[in-house]
Amino acid sequence: MTASNAFGSKILLIGGDDASNTSMMASVLEAQGNTVTTAPAYTAFTGSGLSAYNAVFLLPNGAYYNGVDMPDSGQQALVDYVKNGGGLVTSEAVGDMIQGPGGVHMLQKLAQALPFTGLFHNTANSPVILGQITNDPIMNDQLPSQLVLHPQGYNTEIGYTPKWGATAFFDTNQWTATFGGYGVMAGVVGWNFGSGRVLSLSMFSDSALLADPNYDRLVGNSVRWATDTTAARAPGSTNVPEPSSLLVLGAAGVAFAAASRSRRRACEG
Repeated sequence: MTASNAFGSKILLIGGDDASNTSMMASVLEAQGNTVTTAPAYTAFTGSGLSAYNAVFLLPNGAYYNGVDMPDSGQQALVDYVKNGGGLVTSEAVGDMIQGPGGVHMLQKLAQALPFTGLFHNTANSPVILGQITNDPIMNDQLPSQLVLHPQGYNTEIGYTPKWGATAFFDTNQWTATFGGYGVMAGVVGWNFGSGRVLSLSMFSDSALLADPNYDRLVGNSVRWATDTTAARAPGSTNVPEPSSLLVLGAAGVAFAAASRSRRRACEG
């Protein structure tokens, strides 16, 4: 397959209690040629049946506000799934659950597989500009060098600090402006984990973003990157970036603390 037509994965979509948002994401992925199965909400996910899918998209929008975690069995199943060659893509809500507003600490078993560490939260700014900082044929395919995005509704984004061995594909203007001097914060970050790959998006993936063709392409490219495991090492190996000219960012020398921010559940019309 060429870079522009390598869609067609079997994807398990795990949402929250925002059924409309989950359905819209499923439509975006299906329009790109993928086969999407929508699982029960993450609060009921216990991990069965993962081997049937090339990738999992974790989009826990909504329910985590009630402080409900994914069952430990589901989290461990996702970790093992990626170690054994599966792909995982996560949205902003996953970062919130791990270290979010008010000191939320959920998804702690899954956190080991994710390519980011400390988080910052913005204050519902729009637009958000994601800028390409790594030349990758899959992640950059048919995208401009800058994505000017206009989130609405939840209006939220996280800036990720990449773990050692992770690759920042896009930075975000929110953190350059707000936390200038602390270095690059990633808007899109990924890494190899065992034999699989994990890609994390900084945006909430609300209805306004999912109506934007460039953001939809970014979502699709993220799934394609996560399922392209030819560069990943054998299970049990150290997490490393793919062996190419990718920009590898670490978090050394800077200690980031999660800043609380108030957020609201918005009703989208």
